[in-house]
Amino acid sequence: MSIKAYSYVRFSRPEQMHGDSLRRQTELAEEYCKENDLDLDTTLKMQDKGVPAFRGQNVLKGALGAFLKKVEVGEVEKGSYLLIESLDRLSRQDIEDSLRLFLNILDQEIIIVTLSQEDSRKYEKGKLDVTDFIITIVIMGRAHGESARKSENVGKAWANKRSNAQTKPLTKWVPAWLELSGDRTTIRENHERVEVVKKIFQWCLQGLGTTLIIKRLEEEGIEPLGAPKNIKLRQSTESRNRQPGKWHSSRIARILHDRAVLGEYQPRKNIKEQPDGVILGYYPQIIDEETYYRVQQARKSRNVRVSKKGAGRKGKTVSNLFSGIAVCGYSLNDNRGLHRCAGNSEPMVYINKGNKNLIRYLQCSRLKNGNTGCDLCRKLWRYDYFETAFLTHVKEIDASVLTGSADDLKKAIENIKKKIAALEEKQTFISLEIKKLSEAKSQYERIPKFLIEDGIQLEEDQEENKRILERLQGELKTKEYEYKNTSFKKDEIVSLIETMGDLEEQQLFDLRLQLAQLLQQVIDRIEVYVKGEIICEQFVEKVRQARGKKAADIVADSIRDGEIEKVFQGHVSQFFIVKYKSGEQRYVMPDLRNPARIIITELSDEEGLIEMDTSIGKGNRNGPKRNR
Repeated sequence: MSIKAYSYVRFSRPEQMHGDSLRRQTELAEEYCKENDLDLDTTLKMQDKGVPAFRGQNVLKGALGAFLKKVEVGEVEKGSYLLIESLDRLSRQDIEDSLRLFLNILDQEIIIVTLSQEDSRKYEKGKLDVTDFIITIVIMGRAHGESARKSENVGKAWANKRSNAQTKPLTKWVPAWLELSGDRTTIRENHERVEVVKKIFQWCLQGLGTTLIIKRLEEEGIEPLGAPKNIKLRQSTESRNRQPGKWHSSRIARILHDRAVLGEYQPRKNIKEQPDGVILGYYPQIIDEETYYRVQQARKSRNVRVSKKGAGRKGKTVSNLFSGIAVCGYSLNDNRGLHRCAGNSEPMVYINKGNKNLIRYLQCSRLKNGNTGCDLCRKLWRYDYFETAFLTHVKEIDASVLTGSADDLKKAIENIKKKIAALEEKQTFISLEIKKLSEAKSQYERIPKFLIEDGIQLEEDQEENKRILERLQGELKTKEYEYKNTSFKKDEIVSLIETMGDLEEQQLFDLRLQLAQLLQQVIDRIEVYVKGEIICEQFVEKVRQARGKKAADIVADSIRDGEIEKVFQGHVSQFFIVKYKSGEQRYVMPDLRNPARIIITELSDEEGLIEMDTSIGKGNRNGPKRNR
């Protein structure tokens, strides 16, 4: 049986991928295996492309570290060969760390072979002489020294650039909506492209997703943003992609997320490293903070909605304003309809029965798809009636229902600030722990597995906290904006409702899309009860649990004799419950014959009923009053 050999290939810079390094290292391994009758393994991806070894990244996060774990658990057999071009592919850390890694591999009975013509050697446990050790230490010392000098020189140059960042650009690369002056000393706006970016942000606020934004850009004949003026792109695959022939969703998403529109620059020494802090005011600011964070919140709300069931196509005029937020109330536990169907949070969907039937409906998606278990709640709600009733309700509510009271918003702001402070403190702690681990590894001849695992976990925690911090910063800006403009959302929604009328198709689409977007931002869900309260066996069981068997038997007999139906006839009506993100909710029962008139509306929160109104909207006919 042939002995297994594993070829490990590494180079530090991504651009080396397009050079000769990968081919050269691969061919050397193939030739050695052929000459020495070794079975070259091709199942493990033993390549660290663009991964430097100066700080041991190839061991902590790279393919070499993964290989060493397989050696430890026995997935790689003892006596196997590890083929590398030279020892500096293995490590460029200081001599102690490099030698520790080298001996650790040999201790696992893995044979190391260097393949370069200048240093072709075979290292095997128990067969090393003094010369082997001297040569190994010299090579490791030289490799570390080269990398240390490069790192120091780059660090000094970078620090010098950063100190002059406010007066001279750090790099020739600038966002596509900006450009460098002819002498490359100042960054200025490309006014035409800046207007494009502003349009993209405005369209996003109006409710357009990336696909619709692209459609709008193409309709207006706006070319994709390519390379800024006065910049010559490197001729690599990645660079060529910076001047796309058409707009892409990923490009729109990057523009909307890019903090460069706020004037911020996050410098990196290279593409693989984390940002080295943030330089404020480095670029000209083209989008104000308020708009930027409103867009982030809008995109977050839209992403959550798209992930839910029932969020479908918008049609030519955004037919369904409630896509993704309206659900069948009977499919929810502890609902107000007195009946629990077989569904599970089923979305209400828009039903179009064809061109001959101009009336559209809302229907539970479970029924639409032909599922059973919903016989008692099988009913449609005429869509135009539902929309009219809902918009009438929204126009009449207090602005604080949408955003929360000023006191609630203030508390929310303080709560977010506390979370941010706690996370920032945690980040400081993690940074100190990473520094301690880095110092501790020098105490061991062989780096313990737990040190490597702890280091990886700390770095992952650091990245996760960074993402949470960014999200909280966005939420903070949004809440602060709502606190300063508590009636803004209500005024904007009412304005859009009152504007709807004899608009042209495109204008109507824009208006309804913007209205749908605003509703998504303030509403958690709308529970729809198409048959009102359903008196059935489940209701009898609830009576049994609350009042006992005798009371339940009386109710059951009444249902069987039809007496319950007579009592509730004319009193039981379709209704819906709106649960706002502010924590408040409204029970709304519209007039079946005049949906612009609300018979009953109740405002409540988690603690119970706050207030109840009757006969809201157009019309004077008094409906039945009920205390719930």
